Amino acid sequence: MNAPRIHHSFVSRARDERGAALLVAVVLLLLMSALGITALQHAQDEASASGRSRRKDATLYAGEAGLAMVQQNLLNQYNGATMPSFTINEARMVDDAYGNPIAVRSGRPENAAPEPIGGTGSGVAEAPDGFLINLGSQSAQAFSAVRADIVATDVGNGTVHLQAQYRFHEGGGGGSY
Repeated sequence: MNAPRIHHSFVSRARDERGAALLVAVVLLLLMSALGITALQHAQDEASASGRSRRKDATLYAGEAGLAMVQQNLLNQYNGATMPSFTINEARMVDDAYGNPIAVRSGRPENAAPEPIGGTGSGVAEAPDGFLINLGSQSAQAFSAVRADIVATDVGNGTVHLQAQYRFHEGGGGGSY
Protein backbone atom coordinates (compact mmCIF):
# COMPACT_ATOMS: atom_id res chain seq x y z
CA MET A 1 0.00 0.00 0.00
CA ASN A 2 2.84 2.37 0.46
CA ALA A 3 4.09 2.11 -3.11
CA PRO A 4 1.08 3.75 -4.80
CA ARG A 5 1.09 6.54 -2.26
CA ILE A 6 4.79 7.37 -2.88
CA HIS A 7 4.22 7.30 -6.62
CA HIS A 8 1.16 9.53 -6.26
CA SER A 9 3.07 12.04 -4.10
CA PHE A 10 6.01 12.19 -6.60
CA VAL A 11 3.69 12.72 -9.54
CA SER A 12 1.75 15.48 -7.81
CA ARG A 13 4.99 17.30 -6.96
CA ALA A 14 6.16 17.05 -10.55
CA ARG A 15 2.84 18.45 -11.74
CA ASP A 16 3.21 21.41 -9.38
CA GLU A 17 6.63 22.38 -10.87
CA ARG A 18 5.73 22.15 -14.55
CA GLY A 19 5.54 25.96 -15.06
CA ALA A 20 8.84 26.72 -13.29
CA ALA A 21 10.98 25.95 -16.34
CA LEU A 22 8.89 28.30 -18.45
CA LEU A 23 9.24 31.04 -15.85
CA VAL A 24 13.02 30.61 -15.67
CA ALA A 25 13.26 30.65 -19.48
CA VAL A 26 11.19 33.86 -19.72
CA VAL A 27 13.30 35.59 -17.06
CA LEU A 28 16.55 34.58 -18.82
CA LEU A 29 15.14 35.75 -22.14
CA LEU A 30 14.27 39.14 -20.63
CA LEU A 31 17.77 39.49 -19.15
CA MET A 32 19.42 38.62 -22.46
CA SER A 33 17.15 41.08 -24.29
CA ALA A 34 18.06 43.85 -21.84
CA LEU A 35 21.77 43.13 -22.34
CA GLY A 36 21.35 43.17 -26.13
CA ILE A 37 19.46 46.49 -26.08
CA THR A 38 22.14 47.99 -23.82
CA ALA A 39 24.90 46.81 -26.17
CA LEU A 40 23.08 48.27 -29.19
CA GLN A 41 22.57 51.60 -27.41
CA HIS A 42 26.25 51.73 -26.47
CA ALA A 43 27.31 51.00 -30.06
CA GLN A 44 24.98 53.73 -31.34
CA ASP A 45 26.40 56.24 -28.84
CA GLU A 46 29.95 55.37 -29.88
CA ALA A 47 29.11 55.76 -33.58
CA SER A 48 27.44 59.11 -32.91
CA ALA A 49 30.42 60.36 -30.89
CA SER A 50 32.78 59.23 -33.64
CA GLY A 51 30.76 61.17 -36.23
CA ARG A 52 30.82 64.31 -34.09
CA SER A 53 34.56 63.97 -33.63
CA ARG A 54 35.15 63.58 -37.37
CA ARG A 55 32.97 66.63 -38.09
CA LYS A 56 34.83 68.66 -35.46
CA ASP A 57 38.18 67.66 -36.98
CA ALA A 58 36.96 68.52 -40.48
CA THR A 59 35.81 71.95 -39.22
CA LEU A 60 39.22 72.59 -37.66
CA TYR A 61 40.97 71.60 -40.89
CA ALA A 62 38.66 73.91 -42.86
CA GLY A 63 39.59 76.79 -40.52
CA GLU A 64 43.28 76.02 -41.03
CA ALA A 65 42.70 76.00 -44.80
CA GLY A 66 41.12 79.45 -44.39
CA LEU A 67 44.28 80.69 -42.66
CA ALA A 68 46.36 79.25 -45.50
CA MET A 69 44.09 81.16 -47.91
CA VAL A 70 44.71 84.37 -45.94
CA GLN A 71 48.47 83.87 -46.10
CA GLN A 72 48.35 83.16 -49.84
CA ASN A 73 46.19 86.25 -50.47
CA LEU A 74 48.59 88.40 -48.44
CA LEU A 75 51.58 87.12 -50.40
CA ASN A 76 49.87 87.50 -53.78
CA GLN A 77 48.32 90.95 -53.22
CA TYR A 78 50.98 92.79 -51.20
CA ASN A 79 52.76 95.28 -53.42
CA GLY A 80 55.23 96.78 -50.95
CA ALA A 81 53.40 100.05 -50.49
CA THR A 82 49.87 99.18 -49.40
CA MET A 83 48.50 96.33 -47.42
CA PRO A 84 45.86 94.36 -49.32
CA SER A 85 42.31 94.29 -47.99
CA PHE A 86 40.10 91.31 -48.71
CA THR A 87 37.40 89.14 -47.17
CA ILE A 88 36.92 85.42 -47.15
CA ASN A 89 33.36 84.17 -47.44
CA GLU A 90 33.24 80.59 -48.66
CA ALA A 91 29.85 78.99 -47.98
CA ARG A 92 31.13 75.58 -49.02
CA MET A 93 34.91 75.63 -48.72
CA VAL A 94 35.08 71.90 -47.95
CA ASP A 95 32.64 69.09 -47.23
CA ASP A 96 32.77 66.88 -44.17
CA ALA A 97 32.82 63.07 -44.39
CA TYR A 98 29.02 63.03 -44.85
CA GLY A 99 28.97 65.54 -47.71
CA ASN A 100 27.77 68.43 -45.55
CA PRO A 101 29.31 71.83 -46.30
CA ILE A 102 31.67 73.62 -43.93
CA ALA A 103 31.58 77.39 -44.34
CA VAL A 104 34.68 79.52 -43.81
CA ARG A 105 34.67 83.30 -43.49
CA SER A 106 36.85 86.06 -42.14
CA GLY A 107 35.73 87.77 -38.97
CA ARG A 108 34.78 86.90 -35.42
CA PRO A 109 32.12 84.34 -34.41
CA GLU A 110 29.72 86.95 -33.02
CA ASN A 111 29.52 88.78 -36.36
CA ALA A 112 27.32 87.37 -39.10
CA ALA A 113 28.93 89.31 -41.94
CA PRO A 114 32.50 88.66 -43.06
CA GLU A 115 35.03 91.27 -41.95
CA PRO A 116 37.90 92.49 -44.11
CA ILE A 117 41.45 91.35 -43.46
CA GLY A 118 44.39 93.69 -44.04
CA GLY A 119 43.93 97.28 -45.01
CA THR A 120 46.07 100.01 -43.59
CA GLY A 121 49.08 98.52 -41.87
CA SER A 122 51.37 100.53 -39.67
CA GLY A 123 55.07 99.85 -39.30
CA VAL A 124 55.93 98.45 -35.89
CA ALA A 125 59.51 98.69 -34.60
CA GLU A 126 59.50 95.64 -32.36
CA ALA A 127 60.23 91.94 -32.58
CA PRO A 128 57.71 90.17 -34.80
CA ASP A 129 54.91 88.12 -33.26
CA GLY A 130 52.92 85.52 -35.11
CA PHE A 131 53.85 84.53 -38.66
CA LEU A 132 56.60 86.51 -40.35
CA ILE A 133 56.32 87.09 -44.07
CA ASN A 134 59.74 88.37 -45.10
CA LEU A 135 59.53 90.76 -48.06
CA GLY A 136 62.68 92.73 -47.26
CA SER A 137 66.15 92.10 -45.95
CA GLN A 138 66.96 90.22 -42.80
CA SER A 139 68.42 93.33 -41.15
CA ALA A 140 65.15 95.30 -41.39
CA GLN A 141 63.15 96.23 -38.35
CA ALA A 142 60.07 97.75 -39.96
CA PHE A 143 57.13 95.40 -39.73
CA SER A 144 53.57 95.81 -40.88
CA ALA A 145 51.09 93.78 -38.87
CA VAL A 146 47.96 92.07 -40.18
CA ARG A 147 45.56 90.26 -37.90
CA ALA A 148 43.32 87.57 -39.35
CA ASP A 149 40.26 86.03 -37.71
CA ILE A 150 38.85 82.95 -39.46
CA VAL A 151 35.58 81.24 -38.49
CA ALA A 152 34.66 77.79 -39.78
CA THR A 153 31.09 76.58 -39.16
CA ASP A 154 29.73 73.10 -39.80
CA VAL A 155 26.12 71.94 -40.29
CA GLY A 156 25.73 71.18 -36.59
CA ASN A 157 26.61 74.84 -35.83
CA GLY A 158 29.97 73.71 -34.49
CA THR A 159 32.29 76.69 -34.76
CA VAL A 160 36.06 76.92 -34.90
CA HIS A 161 37.57 80.39 -34.49
CA LEU A 162 41.22 80.74 -35.44
CA GLN A 163 43.30 83.88 -35.11
CA ALA A 164 46.66 84.60 -36.66
CA GLN A 165 48.87 87.63 -36.78
CA TYR A 166 51.05 88.15 -39.82
CA ARG A 167 53.87 90.68 -39.83
CA PHE A 168 55.33 91.82 -43.10
CA HIS A 169 59.07 92.44 -42.99
CA GLU A 170 59.05 95.39 -45.31
CA GLY A 171 62.49 96.72 -45.98
CA GLY A 172 65.86 97.91 -44.81
CA GLY A 173 66.88 99.09 -41.42
CA GLY A 174 69.27 98.26 -38.65
CA GLY A 175 69.29 95.35 -36.25
CA SER A 176 68.25 91.76 -36.66
CA TYR A 177 65.51 89.44 -35.56
